[in-house]
Amino acid sequence: MTLDEFVNVFCTPECIEQCRDAMAGASPERHEWHEGMPSLSALRFHRLCEEITVGDDAESKRRTWSAYVRRRMREGDRHALDLEVLYRCDDLGRSFPFNDPIDSVGAMNDLWELCRGAGASARAHACVTLAGLIDNVPQDYRDLLECPGVVVLLCKGSDLHDARASFELGRLFASGTHLSPNARQAHRYFERAAREGMAHAWMYVAMDYCNGFGVEVDPDKMIDAFMEGEMHGDYTSCMMLGHLFSRGCPGSRLAGQPDMEQAHEFYAEALSLEQMHEGCDRLSGDRLGDNLLTEAYVNAAFTEIVSTEFLE
Repeated sequence: MTLDEFVNVFCTPECIEQCRDAMAGASPERHEWHEGMPSLSALRFHRLCEEITVGDDAESKRRTWSAYVRRRMREGDRHALDLEVLYRCDDLGRSFPFNDPIDSVGAMNDLWELCRGAGASARAHACVTLAGLIDNVPQDYRDLLECPGVVVLLCKGSDLHDARASFELGRLFASGTHLSPNARQAHRYFERAAREGMAHAWMYVAMDYCNGFGVEVDPDKMIDAFMEGEMHGDYTSCMMLGHLFSRGCPGSRLAGQPDMEQAHEFYAEALSLEQMHEGCDRLSGDRLGDNLLTEAYVNAAFTEIVSTEFLE
């Protein structure tokens, strides 16, 4: 396949633009797509990635794709470069466990050099990818790395508004890994990740207010954070709100007394999220009819019964 044929089939301007907009958080191998990503864009990204990396003529197509990227860069178009950075991230993540250390270091150095000319989203994605791999590089090979260390990479990603980078910085400050433990900074980065779109980070924010980790204990701010997580579709936040409202939370104006009706709504929402989750129908466990007897199901059923009897 010639370069022009490859471009005409797989690299239309519309396709490149949609894939560029869709790429944050995409993992073609696992079919996991960033929250809110249009399904058409996700499928087109997957199609491009598979076309380039799969098949007997994958190496030939890879060279064709690289030629396309270089041509577009010469023309001042960065979209193809952004996609190339994401492909490199995905390839590196999949092949890293199987590569020789020297090959992995070379691929990481290539990614670092390439991403410096990419757009903010692709650059942040590369920083998070590299930060997640550095600790797995054997110590004898780390001096060969040209990219910065874990903390610097995550700071760069966080400065580019990547929620995963902010969340990982929060975990490093909380655990004291690579950094001196700092509960206040951990809370700051967890909250930043939450506000940048990581729903699960709201649970960490809430638990900080519960335990006084980096902030003053505040039951109402804890519940507010759980409610933010619930509004953004976080399963754990829904479950925690169900627990809090079913038992009551002393000292809170929002859930001072048990409220089984409200608790049921949160458990039911957790159950709905559980049922929508990819692969949920493959989970094993005790069943009642078609329903898996999960904690969310049992609690939703129990609070419905209790709240109904109370109203009667």
